[in-house]
Amino acid sequence: MFQFKETQTYILKGSIVALLLSVMFLPADVFAQKKSQKIGYVESEKIIAQMPEAKKAEAKLKTITEKWDAEFNQLKKDYEASIADYERKKATMTSSAKSKKESEILQKQRIIQEFQAKKLSRGGEYDQKQAELLKPIRKKVLTTIQKVAKKYGYSMILEKGGLAGVVLYGDKKDDLTFKVLDELK
Repeated sequence: MFQFKETQTYILKGSIVALLLSVMFLPADVFAQKKSQKIGYVESEKIIAQMPEAKKAEAKLKTITEKWDAEFNQLKKDYEASIADYERKKATMTSSAKSKKESEILQKQRIIQEFQAKKLSRGGEYDQKQAELLKPIRKKVLTTIQKVAKKYGYSMILEKGGLAGVVLYGDKKDDLTFKVLDELK
């Protein structure tokens, strides 16, 4: 049994050495035979910013935020009025009336904070509405990018700019941004 295991180990080591030697002595052009890929890039945010659909979505978002601003300003005005009223009357108030008024003011402050968090925090209503409005636009841009890539023989398109940009440098001849914009028009 011992000799069998030793023989297996010897054969395994020999196979590994033979494999490594064969890879080392292969001609370098064997590795370079892979078909070269054509890689381009786009600035999708620039494309989206110039689309009429995006301008309409931006106008809708602006209308929504203006409504929220009005609501927020009313809440803030009410809160500030409560504080001013409390400051004027606190000298003549009983301790229980002061406590009640302070609780009301704190409640109004919490309502303002919750309003801001609900509407504007990460993942809040603003982000959700923006994603909802931009989803069909982004899909249209992606479809057009794929169409342009196939048309001009590109095997890969990268994103340049924006938050998720992955291209640190790109030759202008590989920039497909304007070709995508032309295709969209």
